[in-house]
Amino acid sequence: MIGICIGIIFLIAIIGFFSKKYKELNEQSDIINECANSLSEALEGRYQVMEELINFSRGFLDDENRYVVKLVQAKLVPINERYFVEKELVTELKRLLLVIGDRPELKQDRDYDHLRIALAKAEKIIFEQKNDLNRLTKEYNELISSFPTNIVAIFGGFKKKSGFNSEFVTR
Repeated sequence: MIGICIGIIFLIAIIGFFSKKYKELNEQSDIINECANSLSEALEGRYQVMEELINFSRGFLDDENRYVVKLVQAKLVPINERYFVEKELVTELKRLLLVIGDRPELKQDRDYDHLRIALAKAEKIIFEQKNDLNRLTKEYNELISSFPTNIVAIFGGFKKKSGFNSEFVTR
């Protein structure tokens, strides 16, 4: 009888432990998803500034469509697959800023100063969100790789998550 009671207590303890770990992994995963959404919103801020820069420099660009295409591509790609598209977008954005910088009449415009400041703010937010996402992702991946949480991760269907790499225009 005592053996059965000890077995039941042990079983309850194991179930409780695994339930707690499952809940912890689920919460971590949700936090990472929220952080990825925040990063996506921050990237949208950069896209909006780029769109305004394109409109600002309209008439001075040789190939305006190239910038618009890169912008649309970046918006359509899921956040976890954006690295290469973002890299190309940042290259185009730097090129756009050089075009504007070569035009004194554009460079001295007050609107350009506002757009540069808006871009710097967007870049700062992206940098912070990227760092948060990567830190949380690293912690999560370490958690699902460590024993005994890895057992819960396997049976719970939790997979490793990837962080986010991004190029920056103003850094």
